[in-house]
Amino acid sequence: MNWYGKILFAQVWDVEGDNSFEEDLKAFYELEYKYQSLKNFPFSGHPKRYQNIFTKVENSLQDAMESLRDTLISTFGGWLDSHALTNPAQWAERRTDPHGSGFMGSYDAEEALDGIIGEYIRYKYTGGRFDPYNQPNTSSVLSEIMDQALAMSEQFSSLKGVVNTLQVGERLENELYSDEFENFGENERGEAFQSEEEAEAYIEEMVENVNVSDFMFNFGKEELLSILDGMGQMENFLVKLNQYIVFPVWYEYWKAMGIDTTRELAQEAYEELVNAKSFEQFHRALEIAIQTCHQGGSMLDYLSDFGGRETESSPEDIEGLMNELTDGKMNSGWDEQLKEIGVQLPISVIKRNLEQAVA
Repeated sequence: MNWYGKILFAQVWDVEGDNSFEEDLKAFYELEYKYQSLKNFPFSGHPKRYQNIFTKVENSLQDAMESLRDTLISTFGGWLDSHALTNPAQWAERRTDPHGSGFMGSYDAEEALDGIIGEYIRYKYTGGRFDPYNQPNTSSVLSEIMDQALAMSEQFSSLKGVVNTLQVGERLENELYSDEFENFGENERGEAFQSEEEAEAYIEEMVENVNVSDFMFNFGKEELLSILDGMGQMENFLVKLNQYIVFPVWYEYWKAMGIDTTRELAQEAYEELVNAKSFEQFHRALEIAIQTCHQGGSMLDYLSDFGGRETESSPEDIEGLMNELTDGKMNSGWDEQLKEIGVQLPISVIKRNLEQAVA
Protein backbone atom coordinates (compact mmCIF):
# COMPACT_ATOMS: atom_id res chain seq x y z
CA MET A 1 0.00 0.00 0.00
CA ASN A 2 1.47 3.44 -0.96
CA TRP A 3 1.71 6.35 1.46
CA TYR A 4 -1.49 7.97 0.21
CA GLY A 5 -3.42 4.74 0.64
CA LYS A 6 -2.06 4.39 4.13
CA ILE A 7 -3.23 7.90 5.01
CA LEU A 8 -6.73 7.12 3.77
CA PHE A 9 -6.70 3.73 5.48
CA ALA A 10 -5.58 5.37 8.69
CA GLN A 11 -8.81 7.33 9.07
CA VAL A 12 -10.23 4.56 11.20
CA TRP A 13 -12.73 6.91 12.80
CA ASP A 14 -14.41 7.61 9.44
CA VAL A 15 -17.07 4.92 9.15
CA GLU A 16 -19.13 4.90 5.97
CA GLY A 17 -22.90 4.95 6.32
CA ASP A 18 -26.16 6.11 4.76
CA ASN A 19 -27.83 7.39 7.95
CA SER A 20 -29.98 4.25 8.19
CA PHE A 21 -30.55 2.47 11.48
CA GLU A 22 -28.64 -0.56 10.21
CA GLU A 23 -25.59 1.51 9.27
CA ASP A 24 -25.69 3.32 12.63
CA LEU A 25 -25.75 -0.08 14.33
CA LYS A 26 -22.74 -1.28 12.35
CA ALA A 27 -20.91 2.01 12.98
CA PHE A 28 -21.37 1.69 16.74
CA TYR A 29 -20.01 -1.87 16.85
CA GLU A 30 -17.11 -1.05 14.55
CA LEU A 31 -16.11 2.09 16.42
CA GLU A 32 -16.51 0.48 19.83
CA TYR A 33 -14.31 -2.43 18.73
CA LYS A 34 -11.64 -0.01 17.53
CA TYR A 35 -12.01 2.11 20.67
CA GLN A 36 -11.51 -0.89 22.97
CA SER A 37 -8.56 -2.12 20.89
CA LEU A 38 -6.85 1.28 21.02
CA LYS A 39 -7.55 1.47 24.73
CA ASN A 40 -6.34 -1.99 25.70
CA PHE A 41 -3.53 -2.98 23.28
CA PRO A 42 -0.07 -1.49 22.70
CA PHE A 43 0.41 1.13 19.97
CA SER A 44 3.58 1.49 17.88
CA GLY A 45 3.80 5.15 17.00
CA HIS A 46 4.19 8.64 18.36
CA PRO A 47 2.08 9.27 21.52
CA LYS A 48 0.58 12.43 20.01
CA ARG A 49 -0.51 10.47 16.93
CA TYR A 50 -2.04 7.83 19.18
CA GLN A 51 -3.90 10.45 21.20
CA ASN A 52 -5.20 12.11 18.04
CA ILE A 53 -6.51 8.80 16.65
CA PHE A 54 -7.95 7.73 20.00
CA THR A 55 -9.77 11.05 20.48
CA LYS A 56 -11.28 10.99 16.98
CA VAL A 57 -12.43 7.39 17.36
CA GLU A 58 -13.92 8.22 20.75
CA ASN A 59 -15.78 11.25 19.36
CA SER A 60 -17.12 9.29 16.40
CA LEU A 61 -18.22 6.51 18.73
CA GLN A 62 -20.03 9.04 20.92
CA ASP A 63 -21.91 10.35 17.87
CA ALA A 64 -22.89 6.84 16.78
CA MET A 65 -24.05 5.97 20.28
CA GLU A 66 -26.20 9.09 20.62
CA SER A 67 -27.82 8.52 17.24
CA LEU A 68 -28.81 4.99 18.22
CA ARG A 69 -29.79 6.04 21.73
CA ASP A 70 -32.14 8.79 20.49
CA THR A 71 -33.82 6.43 18.06
CA LEU A 72 -34.29 3.60 20.54
CA ILE A 73 -35.39 5.84 23.41
CA SER A 74 -38.05 7.35 21.13
CA THR A 75 -39.09 3.89 19.97
CA PHE A 76 -39.39 2.39 23.45
CA GLY A 77 -40.85 5.56 24.91
CA GLY A 78 -43.54 5.64 22.24
CA TRP A 79 -44.33 1.96 22.76
CA LEU A 80 -44.57 2.41 26.53
CA ASP A 81 -46.86 5.43 26.14
CA SER A 82 -49.10 3.41 23.84
CA HIS A 83 -49.13 0.53 26.32
CA ALA A 84 -49.67 2.46 29.53
CA LEU A 85 -51.43 -0.42 31.26
CA THR A 86 -51.89 1.38 34.58
CA ASN A 87 -52.96 4.66 32.97
CA PRO A 88 -55.85 4.14 30.51
CA ALA A 89 -56.15 7.91 30.01
CA GLN A 90 -52.55 8.13 28.75
CA TRP A 91 -53.07 4.99 26.65
CA ALA A 92 -56.18 6.55 25.10
CA GLU A 93 -54.53 9.87 24.33
CA ARG A 94 -51.65 8.15 22.55
CA ARG A 95 -54.03 5.91 20.63
CA THR A 96 -56.12 8.85 19.50
CA ASP A 97 -53.08 10.90 18.53
CA PRO A 98 -50.28 8.33 18.09
CA HIS A 99 -47.52 10.77 17.16
CA GLY A 100 -48.31 13.39 19.80
CA SER A 101 -48.54 16.09 17.16
CA GLY A 102 -51.85 17.60 18.16
CA PHE A 103 -55.10 15.85 17.34
CA MET A 104 -56.69 18.26 14.90
CA GLY A 105 -53.44 18.82 13.06
CA SER A 106 -52.69 15.18 12.39
CA TYR A 107 -55.86 13.10 12.34
CA ASP A 108 -59.14 13.09 10.50
CA ALA A 109 -61.90 12.70 13.09
CA GLU A 110 -63.92 10.21 11.06
CA GLU A 111 -60.76 8.17 10.44
CA ALA A 112 -60.08 8.18 14.18
CA LEU A 113 -63.62 7.00 14.94
CA ASP A 114 -63.33 4.26 12.31
CA GLY A 115 -60.12 3.17 14.03
CA ILE A 116 -61.88 3.01 17.39
CA ILE A 117 -64.69 0.90 15.93
CA GLY A 118 -62.14 -1.37 14.23
CA GLU A 119 -60.13 -1.89 17.43
CA TYR A 120 -63.30 -2.63 19.40
CA ILE A 121 -64.40 -5.22 16.82
CA ARG A 122 -60.91 -6.74 16.72
CA TYR A 123 -60.70 -7.39 20.44
CA LYS A 124 -64.39 -7.92 21.22
CA TYR A 125 -65.45 -10.05 18.27
CA THR A 126 -62.58 -11.39 16.13
CA GLY A 127 -60.07 -12.70 18.70
CA GLY A 128 -57.47 -10.00 18.27
CA ARG A 129 -57.28 -10.38 14.49
CA PHE A 130 -58.30 -8.01 11.71
CA ASP A 131 -60.85 -10.16 9.90
CA PRO A 132 -62.85 -8.20 7.30
CA TYR A 133 -64.81 -11.32 6.30
CA ASN A 134 -66.07 -12.28 9.73
CA GLN A 135 -67.20 -9.29 11.75
CA PRO A 136 -70.45 -7.62 12.79
CA ASN A 137 -72.02 -4.70 10.98
CA THR A 138 -70.12 -1.53 11.90
CA SER A 139 -73.31 0.49 12.35
CA SER A 140 -74.64 -1.96 14.93
CA VAL A 141 -71.25 -1.96 16.67
CA LEU A 142 -71.27 1.83 16.78
CA SER A 143 -74.73 1.71 18.35
CA GLU A 144 -73.38 -0.78 20.90
CA ILE A 145 -70.47 1.54 21.70
CA MET A 146 -72.82 4.50 22.06
CA ASP A 147 -75.09 2.52 24.41
CA GLN A 148 -72.08 1.87 26.64
CA ALA A 149 -71.04 5.50 26.50
CA LEU A 150 -74.55 6.68 27.41
CA ALA A 151 -74.52 4.35 30.42
CA MET A 152 -71.44 6.23 31.68
CA SER A 153 -73.05 9.65 31.87
CA GLU A 154 -70.35 11.13 34.11
CA GLN A 155 -67.50 10.13 31.80
CA PHE A 156 -69.41 11.07 28.63
CA SER A 157 -71.11 14.25 29.77
CA SER A 158 -70.64 15.73 26.29
CA LEU A 159 -73.40 13.42 25.04
CA LYS A 160 -75.91 15.50 27.02
CA GLY A 161 -75.02 18.34 24.72
CA VAL A 162 -75.65 16.09 21.74
CA VAL A 163 -79.10 15.28 23.08
CA ASN A 164 -79.83 18.97 23.52
CA THR A 165 -78.60 19.70 20.02
CA LEU A 166 -80.92 17.05 18.61
CA GLN A 167 -83.81 19.11 20.05
CA VAL A 168 -85.93 16.01 20.54
CA GLY A 169 -88.27 17.73 22.98
CA GLU A 170 -88.85 20.74 20.75
CA ARG A 171 -89.54 18.55 17.72
CA LEU A 172 -92.01 16.36 19.59
CA GLU A 173 -93.81 19.32 21.15
CA ASN A 174 -94.20 20.94 17.72
CA GLU A 175 -95.72 17.73 16.39
CA LEU A 176 -98.05 17.41 19.39
CA TYR A 177 -99.37 20.96 19.30
CA SER A 178 -99.78 21.01 15.52
CA ASP A 179 -102.08 17.99 15.66
CA GLU A 180 -104.50 16.21 17.98
CA PHE A 181 -102.87 14.29 20.83
CA GLU A 182 -104.58 11.10 19.62
CA ASN A 183 -102.95 11.37 16.18
CA PHE A 184 -99.63 12.27 17.77
CA GLY A 185 -99.75 9.03 19.78
CA GLU A 186 -100.62 6.97 16.70
CA ASN A 187 -97.67 8.47 14.78
CA GLU A 188 -95.13 8.19 17.59
CA ARG A 189 -95.92 4.88 19.26
CA GLY A 190 -98.71 3.33 17.22
CA GLU A 191 -101.28 3.92 19.98
CA ALA A 192 -103.38 7.00 20.74
CA PHE A 193 -102.83 8.94 23.96
CA GLN A 194 -105.80 9.35 26.28
CA SER A 195 -105.03 12.98 27.09
CA GLU A 196 -102.69 15.83 26.23
CA GLU A 197 -101.09 15.48 29.67
CA GLU A 198 -100.24 11.85 28.90
CA ALA A 199 -98.68 12.95 25.60
CA GLU A 200 -96.61 15.63 27.38
CA ALA A 201 -95.40 13.09 29.95
CA TYR A 202 -94.36 10.85 27.07
CA ILE A 203 -92.34 13.71 25.53
CA GLU A 204 -90.63 14.39 28.86
CA GLU A 205 -89.66 10.74 29.17
CA MET A 206 -88.36 10.64 25.60
CA VAL A 207 -86.13 13.68 26.21
CA GLU A 208 -84.68 12.10 29.34
CA ASN A 209 -84.06 8.75 27.66
CA VAL A 210 -83.37 9.71 24.07
CA ASN A 211 -81.40 6.92 22.42
CA VAL A 212 -78.42 8.53 20.79
CA SER A 213 -77.27 5.12 19.55
CA ASP A 214 -80.52 4.84 17.53
CA PHE A 215 -79.78 8.30 16.20
CA MET A 216 -76.32 7.13 15.19
CA PHE A 217 -77.75 4.10 13.42
CA ASN A 218 -80.19 6.22 11.45
CA PHE A 219 -78.14 9.36 10.77
CA GLY A 220 -74.50 8.22 10.94
CA LYS A 221 -71.26 9.15 12.61
CA GLU A 222 -70.71 12.22 10.45
CA GLU A 223 -73.65 13.99 12.09
CA LEU A 224 -72.48 13.03 15.58
CA LEU A 225 -68.95 14.28 14.92
CA SER A 226 -70.33 17.48 13.42
CA ILE A 227 -72.37 18.16 16.55
CA LEU A 228 -69.45 17.37 18.86
CA ASP A 229 -67.13 19.52 16.78
CA GLY A 230 -69.54 22.42 17.10
CA MET A 231 -69.49 21.89 20.87
CA GLY A 232 -65.67 21.79 20.94
CA GLN A 233 -65.84 18.27 22.38
CA MET A 234 -64.86 16.05 19.47
CA GLU A 235 -61.27 15.24 20.51
CA ASN A 236 -62.26 14.73 24.15
CA PHE A 237 -65.08 12.39 23.09
CA LEU A 238 -62.78 10.26 20.91
CA VAL A 239 -60.15 10.00 23.66
CA LYS A 240 -62.80 8.86 26.14
CA LEU A 241 -64.10 6.23 23.72
CA ASN A 242 -60.59 4.80 23.61
CA GLN A 243 -60.20 5.08 27.38
CA TYR A 244 -63.52 3.66 28.58
CA ILE A 245 -64.73 1.49 25.70
CA VAL A 246 -61.71 0.19 23.76
CA PHE A 247 -59.08 -0.10 26.49
CA PRO A 248 -61.01 -2.68 28.61
CA VAL A 249 -61.43 -5.12 25.69
CA TRP A 250 -57.88 -4.45 24.43
CA TYR A 251 -56.35 -5.11 27.84
CA GLU A 252 -58.45 -8.21 28.48
CA TYR A 253 -57.08 -9.75 25.28
CA TRP A 254 -53.44 -8.72 25.74
CA LYS A 255 -53.32 -9.58 29.44
CA ALA A 256 -53.94 -13.19 28.51
CA MET A 257 -51.04 -12.88 26.04
CA GLY A 258 -48.60 -11.70 28.72
CA ILE A 259 -48.59 -7.95 28.05
CA ASP A 260 -47.80 -7.11 31.69
CA THR A 261 -44.51 -9.02 31.59
CA THR A 262 -43.64 -7.57 28.20
CA ARG A 263 -44.14 -4.05 29.45
CA GLU A 264 -41.85 -4.71 32.39
CA LEU A 265 -39.13 -5.87 29.97
CA ALA A 266 -39.66 -2.85 27.72
CA GLN A 267 -39.50 -0.52 30.73
CA GLU A 268 -36.23 -2.15 31.81
CA ALA A 269 -34.74 -1.75 28.32
CA TYR A 270 -35.86 1.87 28.17
CA GLU A 271 -34.30 2.69 31.54
CA GLU A 272 -31.07 0.93 30.56
CA LEU A 273 -30.87 3.10 27.44
CA VAL A 274 -31.61 6.31 29.32
CA ASN A 275 -29.20 5.64 32.18
CA ALA A 276 -26.22 4.19 30.25
CA LYS A 277 -23.21 6.44 30.87
CA SER A 278 -20.27 4.53 29.40
CA PHE A 279 -19.89 2.89 26.02
CA GLU A 280 -19.82 -0.48 27.76
CA GLN A 281 -23.09 0.25 29.57
CA PHE A 282 -24.71 1.43 26.36
CA HIS A 283 -23.49 -1.68 24.54
CA ARG A 284 -25.26 -3.84 27.12
CA ALA A 285 -28.38 -1.64 26.97
CA LEU A 286 -28.35 -1.83 23.18
CA GLU A 287 -28.32 -5.62 23.21
CA ILE A 288 -31.18 -5.71 25.72
CA ALA A 289 -33.17 -3.26 23.61
CA ILE A 290 -32.64 -5.06 20.31
CA GLN A 291 -33.59 -8.41 21.80
CA THR A 292 -36.71 -7.15 23.56
CA CYS A 293 -39.86 -8.37 21.85
CA HIS A 294 -43.55 -7.64 22.12
CA GLN A 295 -46.38 -10.11 21.54
CA GLY A 296 -46.58 -9.36 17.83
CA GLY A 297 -42.86 -9.58 17.14
CA SER A 298 -39.80 -7.40 17.56
CA MET A 299 -39.85 -3.98 19.18
CA LEU A 300 -38.02 -2.95 16.00
CA ASP A 301 -41.43 -2.98 14.28
CA TYR A 302 -41.91 0.43 15.90
CA LEU A 303 -38.72 2.09 14.59
CA SER A 304 -40.63 4.00 11.94
CA ASP A 305 -43.74 4.81 13.99
CA PHE A 306 -42.03 6.04 17.15
CA GLY A 307 -38.31 6.22 16.40
CA GLY A 308 -38.67 8.31 13.26
CA ARG A 309 -36.27 6.04 11.37
CA GLU A 310 -37.08 4.40 8.07
CA THR A 311 -35.47 1.05 7.43
CA GLU A 312 -35.62 -1.24 4.42
CA SER A 313 -34.65 -4.22 6.54
CA SER A 314 -37.13 -6.37 8.42
CA PRO A 315 -36.81 -6.73 12.21
CA GLU A 316 -35.54 -10.26 11.57
CA ASP A 317 -32.83 -8.92 9.25
CA ILE A 318 -31.74 -6.36 11.84
CA GLU A 319 -31.58 -9.04 14.52
CA GLY A 320 -29.53 -11.14 12.10
CA LEU A 321 -27.13 -8.24 11.61
CA MET A 322 -26.96 -7.84 15.37
CA ASN A 323 -26.01 -11.51 15.71
CA GLU A 324 -23.25 -11.13 13.11
CA LEU A 325 -21.88 -8.12 14.96
CA THR A 326 -21.99 -9.72 18.39
CA ASP A 327 -20.49 -12.94 17.02
CA GLY A 328 -17.52 -10.96 15.73
CA LYS A 329 -17.92 -11.90 12.06
CA MET A 330 -16.73 -8.44 10.94
CA ASN A 331 -13.87 -8.07 13.42
CA SER A 332 -11.12 -9.46 11.17
CA GLY A 333 -11.65 -6.67 8.63
CA TRP A 334 -11.35 -4.08 11.37
CA ASP A 335 -8.22 -5.83 12.65
CA GLU A 336 -6.51 -5.07 9.33
CA GLN A 337 -7.25 -1.36 9.72
CA LEU A 338 -6.02 -1.34 13.32
CA LYS A 339 -2.76 -3.10 12.42
CA GLU A 340 -2.14 -0.56 9.63
CA ILE A 341 -2.23 2.36 12.07
CA GLY A 342 0.02 0.65 14.62
CA VAL A 343 -2.22 -1.21 17.07
CA GLN A 344 -0.39 -4.36 18.20
CA LEU A 345 -3.17 -6.90 18.37
CA PRO A 346 -2.40 -10.19 20.16
CA ILE A 347 -2.05 -13.20 17.84
CA SER A 348 -4.81 -14.93 19.80
CA VAL A 349 -7.25 -12.10 19.01
CA ILE A 350 -6.38 -12.09 15.30
CA LYS A 351 -6.71 -15.88 15.11
CA ARG A 352 -10.03 -15.88 16.96
CA ASN A 353 -11.47 -13.18 14.70
CA LEU A 354 -10.40 -15.00 11.55
CA GLU A 355 -12.11 -18.15 12.79
CA GLN A 356 -15.29 -16.22 13.65
CA ALA A 357 -15.36 -14.61 10.20
CA VAL A 358 -15.60 -17.99 8.44
CA ALA A 359 -17.72 -19.77 11.05
